[in-house]
Amino acid sequence: MINVNANTSSFYEAEFIDNIYLSKYLYSNNTIYYQKARVFRESNTNEIAYCIEPFRFFNDYSEYNSSTNINNISPEKLDTIKRLAYYGYGYDNHYEMKWYAITQYLIWQETVENGEVFFTDTLNGKKIYPFQSEINELYNLVYLSRIKPSFIDKTHYIVEGNNLVLDDKNNVLNQYNTNTNQIKNNQLHLNNLKKGSHQIKLSKEYNRYNQPILFYQSPNSQNLIKIGNLDNEELNLEIQVINTNIQINKIDSENKNIFPQGDSSLNNAIFSLYDEKMNIINEYKVINNKINIENLNFGKYYLKETKPGTGYNINQTTYEINITEDNYNHSLTIENQVIKKKITIQKRYGENNNLNNESNIEFEIYNKNDRLINTIKTNDQGIAEITLPYGKYKIKQLNTTTGYQKIEPFFIEIKDNIEETIELTDYKIPIPNTSKNKLDILKILKSILINLLCI
Repeated sequence: MINVNANTSSFYEAEFIDNIYLSKYLYSNNTIYYQKARVFRESNTNEIAYCIEPFRFFNDYSEYNSSTNINNISPEKLDTIKRLAYYGYGYDNHYEMKWYAITQYLIWQETVENGEVFFTDTLNGKKIYPFQSEINELYNLVYLSRIKPSFIDKTHYIVEGNNLVLDDKNNVLNQYNTNTNQIKNNQLHLNNLKKGSHQIKLSKEYNRYNQPILFYQSPNSQNLIKIGNLDNEELNLEIQVINTNIQINKIDSENKNIFPQGDSSLNNAIFSLYDEKMNIINEYKVINNKINIENLNFGKYYLKETKPGTGYNINQTTYEINITEDNYNHSLTIENQVIKKKITIQKRYGENNNLNNESNIEFEIYNKNDRLINTIKTNDQGIAEITLPYGKYKIKQLNTTTGYQKIEPFFIEIKDNIEETIELTDYKIPIPNTSKNKLDILKILKSILINLLCI
């Protein structure tokens, strides 16, 4: 689409440029058009313009319509032509007329088809290659004008509460303005951004001239481009402010849940966090079976349990955690083995050294809250076994061999993994002395009888 202005203009061939000659060679008819370099100017303003079509004739004072675009040139070439016009004659120190001739030559180089354009030493003379440093300078300006800050083509992530400094390795950031006004020494500084998505706008303004670049088209003369400003450039920088998180979930390694065994506790375990050089950063305590470590910077970390919860063996694993832009939430389920002990009851009955293994004797096991948790029975060898987790327990004998006394309830405490055997013996119930008892009864009866006679 071509945007056409209502105003019309006309142009004319103005002054020649001394000692600069150009030739245009059209391959299709083997024709060379030669000329002394000459300036094109707008009739009513005297502002300079450049020809775009090297093999189409120019007619003075033809009527032109202006537009901001033109359709018969590819977007890539059109962009180069615009930038050449902007950085050519009149830019910076380019005020010698040679800069006009060089710029016209380079524009024709972009648009020429089925032919070539070249400088000659005289009118229709030999091909020469002058102004190489100037040509290189113009092309370099065009090249540099297209370079964007090195960090612009990706979304950047920052942890909330931290500052972000983006260093432009292309060294063009100072040509831009931002809506944050935080460009310093070719670095963009972003501070105090809250969690969420942020868009930072970078803009580069082309304001050397007081008008935009315009194209001029006429049905009976070649197309022209007039010096002006390039379109202002706007870039959007995407910033994602995030909260990083490491969540540690503590569970029992046997039951695979958060409920501890016996009198043990998964809480109050201590974890140490280290950086990638194993320098300690901080310590964290397990509360409600969890630890949440928030807003660590991106990087590699190591996590290690340094103190287990009460009644548990320490977890010896060192966990490596990499917090990156793509993986900044981590959840670890860390297991601990409860301290457990195997208790063996060796049950016998008898007297003195005449003891026998006592089978089928039952024992009830109660926890510290006096809640029954298990019942065990001795085998033919008088042995009953149970493995108990960390804690305090009461053991109560339920039955015994006829004529033998039961063991009184007793308490044990589990606080290590060393197996323990408890030897228990039931002894005979004592038989009362019946003859002595009869004599005592007779004495009592005799006393009662004497008292009655005395009445």
